[in-house]
This record gives sequence, structure tokens and C-alpha cells, in this order.
Amino acid sequence: MSGQDQIIEHVVLYKVKPDFDSTKSQLWSMDFNNLTSLNLTIHVSAGKLYRSWSSSLTFTHMLHTRYRAMDDLRKYRVHHEHVRLRTETVKPILDEVMAVDWISNCGSGYTIASIAGFPGPDDLEALDSNEELINLHKAKAKDLIESELVVDYVCPPAM
Repeated sequence: MSGQDQIIEHVVLYKVKPDFDSTKSQLWSMDFNNLTSLNLTIHVSAGKLYRSWSSSLTFTHMLHTRYRAMDDLRKYRVHHEHVRLRTETVKPILDEVMAVDWISNCGSGYTIASIAGFPGPDDLEALDSNEELINLHKAKAKDLIESELVVDYVCPPAM
């Protein structure tokens, strides 16, 4: 597969400290979303999770970015604007963090993540109400899954 066919997905899940001022969540999200101006990402979305289904991993916020190449992700990670945001705004409010990177459109290897997008919470609720469909999908994969983390996140409308 050529590098042009690959998209690098980068997802970071955060658990903010209990005393975090939730009114600042929107500003925090906007700061991350403004990193699109770096011209390294082809997609940035950050914000509060709509819902978390895990009892042991209780993340509260998510950042999802997409890159044309692994080199763009590397440049993003060390870019002074990203480093400033991470060290001055994010690290002081965190209890936990988990990041996952993968190459999408990969023709071989193991799937390490699955993301489903929905236009809004109503569409997600409609899917959740279809227990038969959910159980069918769970039954197909249950023997192949060692552990799972399921969260719901609603992407804000494009600005």
C-alpha cells in the first residue's frame, strides 16, 4: 500500500480531574480544534464524551485527529502550539490519558480500534434501542476480543 492510500488516525481519551470546571470544556475543545491551522491535520475534533460504557476506564473527553502521513503526526506532536496546549492547558487537569494511533485503510494486520460515527445523539440512541442488532454484532466478535472500551462521542458541527 502506498503512503498516499494511508490515513493516520490518532485518538486520545482523557479523564479530567473531578474539580475541573466543566464550563471550560468548550474552550478546551476550541483550543484543540484550532490546531487545524497548523496544516498538519486533515481532521481535528475534541470535546466531552457523550457517554462512557466502561466501568473501569472512565474517560471524560476525547481528541480525534487524522493525518495524511505518519510524518505529519510526528511534526504535530512536537509543534510548539501543540506542546504549549498540552503542557499549559491539558496536563494540569488530567487524571488519566490513553492514546491510540493506527493506519486506516490497511489491507492486512490486526484491527486495534473501531470508530463508528453518527450525525447526532438521536441516531446513536436509535442504534442503542435495536438490541437484536447489537447482540448480533457482539456475538460475532466476542471470542476475538480480549478487552474492550466503548465510549460515545458526538462530533460538533463543522465550523
